[in-house]
Amino acid sequence: KLGKRNFFLFGELLGPEEMYNSYIGPKTSVQVEDTAIYYGLNSVLDFPLYNVLADVMLGKDTPEKLIERYESLRRSAMSRGEFGEFLVTFIDNHDQVGQQFKKRFGHEATEAQIIAAMGFLLCTLGTPCIYYGTEQGFHGAGEGDWNVREAMFSLENTTLNALNKNNTIYKEVAGLADIRKKSAVLKFGRMYMRESSEDGKTFTLPVYQDSMLAFSRILYDEEMLFVYNDSLIYDDEEYIGVDRALNPEGSVFRFCYGATGKVHVLKNEDGSHHFVKIKLKPSQFVILTNKTITSADEQGIAESS
Repeated sequence: KLGKRNFFLFGELLGPEEMYNSYIGPKTSVQVEDTAIYYGLNSVLDFPLYNVLADVMLGKDTPEKLIERYESLRRSAMSRGEFGEFLVTFIDNHDQVGQQFKKRFGHEATEAQIIAAMGFLLCTLGTPCIYYGTEQGFHGAGEGDWNVREAMFSLENTTLNALNKNNTIYKEVAGLADIRKKSAVLKFGRMYMRESSEDGKTFTLPVYQDSMLAFSRILYDEEMLFVYNDSLIYDDEEYIGVDRALNPEGSVFRFCYGATGKVHVLKNEDGSHHFVKIKLKPSQFVILTNKTITSADEQGIAESS
């Protein structure tokens, strides 16, 4: 006998997000003789996110559509309860639905963009699903599904494979996954898209290309801040908003991925916005926290980097 086990069952649905609620809403049962059988899915693949994420991470589209997607998720989540709390998120897969010319995310992405995209999946709301080979920089493309299904292992030679644990992308994704594994904020924290400003006075959500995409995860008094420069060619320096109640003027955010050091929290003249000043290279992705980093934390970060 298998005994009592927990299973996570998710499905693949193509359609508007409103359709999802019919499959991942409150638990439903049917009576078969003397047994009540519960059916329904724990979650579904997040195709609305898939449809916009790649172009935003590549700098082809503005972050506005991505922000709209999370607003839609917020509106829909209330009707799902614990069932389907986290959709399964992904940026590419084995058939690349909707593409006539099939191509992996890595086909057009640089190494830094792939790392940033994996960081986004691992740090945002959802259950991240990384398509095999993305962590190796696979970049297949062509007219058929087989073009995005490159072999990782050889059937003829068991010692021959494309799994390179020294690959930069592989190592960075492993480090990001370790941060997610150890962080309660990334397991349970609320998520907020963050406004930014070029002058420290006027703050707006990013609606144009070559800008910074930023969001926070908050759990109790800890805020983790995630910032990505979506430009492929320009450095960018902007003021990124943080939670006023948790981060008074003069308090500190420390980098725990993608950079070193710390930045101090500033505020504008009327105190309506608290923010940090961040400067990033093209396609750079960083993580900061307002939590005091202990020597044990630093060791863990060093081992993950």
